[in-house]
Amino acid sequence: MSRSRLGLAAIALVAAIALVGAGLAVRARSNDENARLRAAVAAYEAAAGAGRGFDSGLTRTNLRSRAQALLTDIAVAHDRKAAAQADVLLGVLAAAGGRSADGQTPDELSRDLFETAVRLDNANVAAKFDLELAVRRLRAIGTRTGPGQGSGPRGGGRRGAGAGLPGRGY
Repeated sequence: MSRSRLGLAAIALVAAIALVGAGLAVRARSNDENARLRAAVAAYEAAAGAGRGFDSGLTRTNLRSRAQALLTDIAVAHDRKAAAQADVLLGVLAAAGGRSADGQTPDELSRDLFETAVRLDNANVAAKFDLELAVRRLRAIGTRTGPGQGSGPRGGGRRGAGAGLPGRGY
């Protein structure tokens, strides 16, 4: 390993330890729901405003994971209004991310989070607006998830070459 990679790895380790320490300090500081919500929203703002940087997205990933962890803590709490707000922010973060572990696309995951936010707090206008956008975005794509009709033996549900029945010659 080169010195620059070792240096980046050391910086990443120190940043991860600092983030864990900060998270523990926030939890230990008080059990006040408002303070936890403010910390989660601040973490979201830092993650949403983070650029790509020069470290292959390591800092951005650390900020996003910290924000997701803090927002998830709020989303599973007893305060329905704060949980709805956390779900909206999680949905916005999810819309900009990659596929989830269970194979959902970012649009599907964000739609599910927005639906949860609307169910938790029906007066949350931001959740309703974001849900409307997510539903429209999914509807506008119009592609089927899973195998399509008429896919040939080599098809596997994709469009393009190999999706139809094999022919003869050229």
